[in-house]
Amino acid sequence: MTAKTRATKATANAAAAATKDVVDSVVATNKEVVESVVKAGTEAAQQSYAQAFNATKDQMEKASSQLFNVYDEATSFSKGNVEALIASGNVFAKGVEDLSKTTMTYYQSSVEAGVNAAKSMLACKTVREVVDLQTDFARTNFDKFVSESTKISEMALKVANETAEPLQERANKAVEVFVKPMAA
Repeated sequence: MTAKTRATKATANAAAAATKDVVDSVVATNKEVVESVVKAGTEAAQQSYAQAFNATKDQMEKASSQLFNVYDEATSFSKGNVEALIASGNVFAKGVEDLSKTTMTYYQSSVEAGVNAAKSMLACKTVREVVDLQTDFARTNFDKFVSESTKISEMALKVANETAEPLQERANKAVEVFVKPMAA
């Protein structure tokens, strides 16, 4: 082996090692960023929800106390509305939490799959091996993306439907209590 060949091989090995270090560093940084963004988004959504819920609850309690002196039936009906709102809010909060966990799990597995693919590609000896690995990686990620997107969409639809149930029941009750007596 000539000095030139050894130098070229040493340069290639150093470049591969440096590339691996850069890829590992970028993947680790991206994973941390994704985790912090998802966590911050979840916390912000929960905090905003709690503030909105508390403000709504306060307003409902004020309205109920004003109506109590004049309309006993309206007060008890308003209490039912608050309970339905609380039940709806609890279902919504749990659904958002489950959606966030599912999304975070998907993000983490995607990052890990990317890291593993990058490591595998660095171990390839031919361009053909790299192309084959990349093709398999892309196909697998696309299939997983479609599957997870469908799962998340179904979860979101389920949360929306379950969140609306207590409110729909209260709307039906309102029709019974206020509209039917007027029609009679």
